[in-house]
Amino acid sequence: MRFSVFAFIAFLFSFSAFAQTAVKTNPTPWPGQGQTSGQIAVTNTFQVAVPYNHDRRGGLIQNNGANFMFVFFNGAATDCTGATTAKSFQLQPPTTTTQGGSLSFGANGIAFPDEVCITGTGADVFVYVQQ
Repeated sequence: MRFSVFAFIAFLFSFSAFAQTAVKTNPTPWPGQGQTSGQIAVTNTFQVAVPYNHDRRGGLIQNNGANFMFVFFNGAATDCTGATTAKSFQLQPPTTTTQGGSLSFGANGIAFPDEVCITGTGADVFVYVQQ
C-alpha cells in the first residue's frame, strides 16, 4: 500500500512540469496609436477632434491655444450632437509658467471608443495623443 501511495504522488507530480511552461508575449501597438494636432475651425462651434474608434484604449487632449477650450465625449455619434459647454470639460490655456490644460481618459486597457468633440476660439490649436 505504501508503494502505491508514493507511486500515485510521483505520478501526479510528473504532470506539474507541463503546467510550468513559459509563455512569451510580444506586445503590439493598438491600431491608431499616435499624436495629432488640430485647430478650432469656428469659434464656439463644436467640431470632431477625434472620431469614434472602437480600438482606442485611451488618450490625452491638451489645449495649446491662447483661450479656453471645451471637450465633450459624444459616444458613437458622428456630428457632436448634444455637445454644450455646460456638459463639457474645460481646458485652460497655457501661461508663461504652465502648460495648457489637458484631459486624459481611458483606464487599464479598457476600450474608450467615444467620439471626442472640442470647441473654443477660432484658430486656437490643440494636441491629441491616443493609444
